[in-house]
Amino acid sequence: MDKTELHSLIVSKSERITFSANDGKSDIWPHFLKVNVDSLYCYHVMCKYCKTVLKWKGKDGTSGLKSHFQSCKSKPGGFARKITDVTLLQSSPDSRATTSRQLSTADKNEIKDTVVRFCAKVFIHLVQLKVADLWNLQES
Repeated sequence: MDKTELHSLIVSKSERITFSANDGKSDIWPHFLKVNVDSLYCYHVMCKYCKTVLKWKGKDGTSGLKSHFQSCKSKPGGFARKITDVTLLQSSPDSRATTSRQLSTADKNEIKDTVVRFCAKVFIHLVQLKVADLWNLQES
């Protein structure tokens, strides 16, 4: 059965479709369900968050599932993921071409820490302004 046909059965909530958890060792499995058709595993899994159906066999490993989970916009904490999935673009001085490289974990952590410090400063200033406004109202 192909993925399109399988997806149609899932969307229509066909009684032929059941889902089961995978007891594998990988920490990715809590985010996916194995798809069964007529009580038989059909070599597909479904993301619990966006309901995307992916073809998967045990010999494939879990790197494809991990890749999907990293890019899944429906997973919990999706906003935090977007901050850390930054690709650094570098312009070449002698041409108009750009190259890209993934940021290191240390760089990603530095970006997150900087954003958190910035938000904290903004919040503190907003609280100070609100207190000053309340103080001014009290004096009037």
